[in-house]
Amino acid sequence: GDPRDGEETEIGLPYVITIERGTQKVLSIRRNWREEDDKKLKRQHFTQYVYVPGFGAYGLGFIHIIGGYARAGTAIIRQLVDAGTLANLPGGLKTRGMRVKGDDTPIAPGEFRDVDVAAGALRDNIMPLPYKEPSQVLAALLERLTDEGRRLAAIADLKFSDMSSQAPVGTTLALLERQLKTMSAVQARVHSSLKMEFKLLKQIIRDNMPPDYSYIPVGGDRAAKQEDYDRVEIIPVSDPNAATMAQRIMQYQAALQLAQGAPQIYDLPNLHRQMLEVLGIKNADKLVPLAEDQKPKDPVSENMAFLTGKPTKAFIYQDHKAHIATHMALLQDPSIMQM
Repeated sequence: GDPRDGEETEIGLPYVITIERGTQKVLSIRRNWREEDDKKLKRQHFTQYVYVPGFGAYGLGFIHIIGGYARAGTAIIRQLVDAGTLANLPGGLKTRGMRVKGDDTPIAPGEFRDVDVAAGALRDNIMPLPYKEPSQVLAALLERLTDEGRRLAAIADLKFSDMSSQAPVGTTLALLERQLKTMSAVQARVHSSLKMEFKLLKQIIRDNMPPDYSYIPVGGDRAAKQEDYDRVEIIPVSDPNAATMAQRIMQYQAALQLAQGAPQIYDLPNLHRQMLEVLGIKNADKLVPLAEDQKPKDPVSENMAFLTGKPTKAFIYQDHKAHIATHMALLQDPSIMQM
C-alpha cells in the first residue's frame, strides 16, 4: 500500500528485508527508495560486472564459461607430470636382507653403489613398481580441451599470416575486429557496468555533501549544493569498441586513405592531430594546431603573426576598432608596402 495514506495501490514497493538464515527470523525491514521520490523507484546499491546473465540473481563471467576447460587441463597436466616423474625415477620393493652401503640418498646419474645381497641374484631381490609412461590418451585429451577452450574464447576464421601483404586496410581492419570480438564484448560490458558504478558514486557524494555552499554563489541559491549534483552525470570516456592500440591506428589509417580521395570534405588538421594522439606522440597540439586552439592576442602580436605566416583568430569580446586601427597602421608602413 501507499505509506502516505495507507491505501492499496496493488503495486509492489521495493523493500530490503534482512533475515537470519538459521532461525528465519526477520531482523529488519527498510525502505529501498528515496523519501522524496514520488515514483518509488528501486535504489541500486551494487553493480555487477557480468559477461552473460546467470541462472539466478548473479550473472556469469567469462571464467565461469571457460573455467571448466582450465580446471580439466590443469588436472591433466599434473597427471602427466606426475606420471613422467615416477617413470623416470621409479620406486619399488626390495627384500629385507638386502643392504645398500652408504646413506639412503637417491642414486645420482652415473653412480654405482655397493649392495649386500642375502641370497640369489640382485634382480631377484628388487621389484620396481609398474609405473607407466605418460599416457598418450591424456596428452591427446589435453590438446582437445585446449583447442575447445581457445575456440570458445576467441573468433578466428582467418589468420593474419594467411592474408596477402597487399591487402586493403579495410579488409585487415575487419579481420582484426573479428578476432577481437570477444575482447571487445568483455570491454563493452565492463564499460557499461563502470558507467552504472560512477552513477552510484555520484549519488553517494551527493547524499553526503553539505547542503549549503561555504560561500554565497553568484546568481544562485546558497542551499542548492546537493541539488546541483542532480544535473551532473559521470560517464567513462573510453571506447569499448577499440580494444587495442593497433585497432585504433588502423581505423585512423582507413580514415586517412578515404580523406585522400576527397580532402575538401574532411577536416584534415583535426584528423591528423587525432592520429598523433592515438600514436601517443607528445605535444600533438603544437605539431598540428587547430583553429579552436587559438587564444586572444593583442594587436601587435597579431601583426607579428601576420608577418610570420601564423594563423590568428578574432574573438567577439575584443576591441575590434583598436585592432583594425593597428592593422591599418601596419599596412601603411612604407617598409611593409614595399614587400
